[in-house]
Amino acid sequence: MRWRIVSMLVLLACSASASAALTVHIQQLLERRIAIGVADFSGPMAGEALGDIIRQDLTHGPGLRVAEQPVRAWQPGVIAYSEASAQEPIAQYIVQGFVQQLAPQRFHFSYAVVEPATQQVIFSGQLKAGNGRWRAVAHHMSDAIYEKLVGVAGVASRHIIYVQTQGERHQLMIADSDGAGARVLLDSASPILSPSWSPDGQRVAYVSFEDGQSAIYSQDLRSGERTRLTALTGTSAAPSWSPDGQRIAMALSAAGNTDIYVYRLSDGDLQRVTEHAAIDTEPRWRADGQSLMFTSDRSGSAQIYSLDLNAGSTQRVSFAGRFNAHVAIDPSQGALATVHDSGDGRYRVALFESQRAPWLLSDAALASAPEFAPNGMLLSYTESSASGERIAFVSRDGKQRWHWPARAGSQRDAIWSPY
Repeated sequence: MRWRIVSMLVLLACSASASAALTVHIQQLLERRIAIGVADFSGPMAGEALGDIIRQDLTHGPGLRVAEQPVRAWQPGVIAYSEASAQEPIAQYIVQGFVQQLAPQRFHFSYAVVEPATQQVIFSGQLKAGNGRWRAVAHHMSDAIYEKLVGVAGVASRHIIYVQTQGERHQLMIADSDGAGARVLLDSASPILSPSWSPDGQRVAYVSFEDGQSAIYSQDLRSGERTRLTALTGTSAAPSWSPDGQRIAMALSAAGNTDIYVYRLSDGDLQRVTEHAAIDTEPRWRADGQSLMFTSDRSGSAQIYSLDLNAGSTQRVSFAGRFNAHVAIDPSQGALATVHDSGDGRYRVALFESQRAPWLLSDAALASAPEFAPNGMLLSYTESSASGERIAFVSRDGKQRWHWPARAGSQRDAIWSPY
């Protein structure tokens, strides 16, 4: 259990020059902080709801500075100025739109991004959807706007799977990126741990303690069909899908000690890839599909190691800090993140980029399970306190932090749907 409560941050074994260039590029995106205003949408029914959702989505988009309140929609020849200065436009760009009803349950949505200073529409789009799809439409618009302005794909339309506990019930949940629309994928009297999303977005693997024994399951997200992958004595933990979706790395103790194994889905072949007297756990695949990172206490405390599956060679890659575990790998391969104990007994999410020291991103004394969003611009993690566990988020530069609205029970172990 101690491995779930903590995470770590380490250096990525890639070209230092390429990593440094990527770091500079991302820092520039984050520091620009483009000023945006979002107007309430016009048209029938709930135009305001669309504007509110888009405003919240963009507020959580690193690299933007979004006006907290609705702004006045742009009109040709009219520039909205801030109350503080009659010379300063309220926003560099204004997002506005219109909803047209095509049929009783069918709508046409149009939206535009306007630059008031030049009186130009710099980007526009349109969609058609049913009445029950308004939130999805708003998230789609947010992602298109974010990518146009920042140059990075948005994540508002991604989904998040997480574990929820209420009393004696344990649930595997799925929700929109903002926590709305939550629904149950699995309800159980037994604990559920460590969900991992398949790269095609169709399945989720996780640990369940049904029958009093930990086992790894794979579940189809559409049909709900479940397959038990391990039926071994000892501990089964920390499943991780390979980039090609054909294998799952996991930690098993069936041989008496916890080591890393790779399970081949096509035929059930199980290969042991580490064999050490220490505890090896929490494997994560590198993008090449030929190497893993994992947590091990073989140095005397938990640290991160890299394993070349072809050569069978292992090397330690984390050295800063007293305790490092549960590595998360940036999708762009430019950084690593974890919860990191620098020696003060606090387990916080930290970031390693290029050659610089760990950058602490979270404030809470106990954080766990960091995960990069698929665009690499922000992370989710579990924040623990005396009142319970909740899903929290932080931008890559640590300047934006937020969490889902309070809800019953505790929520943890959030993972993002892939692109």
